[in-house]
Amino acid sequence: YSITMFKSYSPLVLARLQDNELRFKTGEEPFTMAEMFRFFRETNWQELTQKTNINSFRRELQRIHLDLMNMIVVKSFRSIPRDAISLARADLVWIQSQAKAALTMGKFDDYTTAHLQETLAKINAALNAEMPQSF
Repeated sequence: YSITMFKSYSPLVLARLQDNELRFKTGEEPFTMAEMFRFFRETNWQELTQKTNINSFRRELQRIHLDLMNMIVVKSFRSIPRDAISLARADLVWIQSQAKAALTMGKFDDYTTAHLQETLAKINAALNAEMPQSF
């Protein structure tokens, strides 16, 4: 699954998804980059909305997803579509909001609590990083 995620967030796939949206006629429904971001966000972080403990395999998957979003937002490589940068930032904001809410509402084991605290620290660092210069 993590290999699929890495490939899905590659600059080439992101660019193709964005271009693909323009190839469909009115009334046809393309698979969009926004849908892909939403799918991975909701699938990878479902414990946040369920307020359940996160096992070690899922924590690692979430770390990989978080690292990918942070890389897209902070590094902003020229080959990554700007819409992907916006979507990755929106994902970070969503995860941040859900993690904060989960921590205040849920009773978690020590691993989950530490993981969510670390997640929030990483998101705060990424969102507070200096914006890269325009290219």
